[in-house]
Amino acid sequence: MDVLVFTDSGMIEELFETIRRSRSVRLSRLSCASLKKRVKEAEPGAFLYVDICGFEKKQRENVLRYLKNYGKKPYGVIDREGWVEDVGALFIEGAGDYIDPRRCARLTIERVRRAAALHPPPGSNAQGRKKEALRTGYILSGSDWQKIRPGKEYTFCLMYIDLDGKDRLKRNLSDDLISEADAGFRSYVEKSVAKSGGMLWIWNDFEGVVLFGFDGKECPAVLMGIRLMLSRTIYSVENSHFNVSLSFSIALHLGNTVYRRFGETGTIVSESINTVFNLGRKFGADGGFYLTRQVLEFSPPAVKECFIAAGRFEGFEIMRMRLPVSPARTGK
Repeated sequence: MDVLVFTDSGMIEELFETIRRSRSVRLSRLSCASLKKRVKEAEPGAFLYVDICGFEKKQRENVLRYLKNYGKKPYGVIDREGWVEDVGALFIEGAGDYIDPRRCARLTIERVRRAAALHPPPGSNAQGRKKEALRTGYILSGSDWQKIRPGKEYTFCLMYIDLDGKDRLKRNLSDDLISEADAGFRSYVEKSVAKSGGMLWIWNDFEGVVLFGFDGKECPAVLMGIRLMLSRTIYSVENSHFNVSLSFSIALHLGNTVYRRFGETGTIVSESINTVFNLGRKFGADGGFYLTRQVLEFSPPAVKECFIAAGRFEGFEIMRMRLPVSPARTGK
C-alpha cells in the first residue's frame, strides 16, 4: 500500500513513525506545493494525507475542494492548528481520516487501512476495474477459452513457473528419471492451475508458461500462485519423484500476446512473454513469487497485503510475496 504525506513540517515525522517502519506500506513524504502534480502520478489505491496547514489560509478551502472533486484517490486531512471547524463535513465530502497531531501522537497501519476503505475510489470494484482496463487499452480475452481465437491478440495474465535447482538434479539422475519427473511436475502444474481457469500454454524442461484469461475485473492467477507457493511441501511429499524437498519459482505479468494453441507457440514474438520469462529467470531468488505491480490492481485488497515492493525490472515495478520463510538466494 502506498501512503503519500504532503507536508512541509517536520512535526509530522513522529506521527508516521510506525507506518514508516512497516514492510507492507511504502511511505513517501512530499511537499505541499507538489500536491496536484504528484496526485496525478500516484499509483491506483494510494492513500493521501494532506497537511492542510501547510498552505496559506486563503488556499486551504481550494485544496479541500480539489481533494473532494478530484475523487480518484482516498485521502485524509492533517490539521495541526485545529483550523477545520466542521470535521464531520470532511467525511461527508469524501475524506477517509482527520488527524489533529495535538491529540493523536502516532498512527497505526490498521487505522490507515480502515481510512482507505471508508471511501473506495472509482474503479475499486469489479465493474469499475473493467471500465478502467478498457480505458487503458487492454484487449480483454474473457475467461471462456472456447471464445478465444487462435491468431488474434489478447491481454492475458501470464504465469511463469520453474522448478528450482533443476540443473543440479539433472547432473545426478538418469535421463529416464528426469523425463518421468518432468512429466510429473508438468501434470501437477496443469491440474493445479485448471482449478482457477488457467491453461498450460508453453512447457519445456521443468519450466513453462500458464495463460489465465483476463476479463478486466480480476486476475485469478494471483490467488492460484499463492496456493501453489504454500503447497510446495505437500507436492514434495505426495508427487515428487525425488527423495528431497523441492521448490519452484513463480512470476506473473499482465500483458498482450497473440494466442496460439499449445505446441504452436514457437513463432510467437511477444514482449510480454519475454518479460515474464526474464522476470522468472533473472530477477529474484529461487523459491520466490514475483509479479509486476499492475497485476495486483486486479486482485482482492487482502491479497495485496501479501506482497511487498522488490525493485524495478525492465521498466516495471516488481512486487514479491511475503513467504512464511524467506527463500535462500541461490541464483538462477
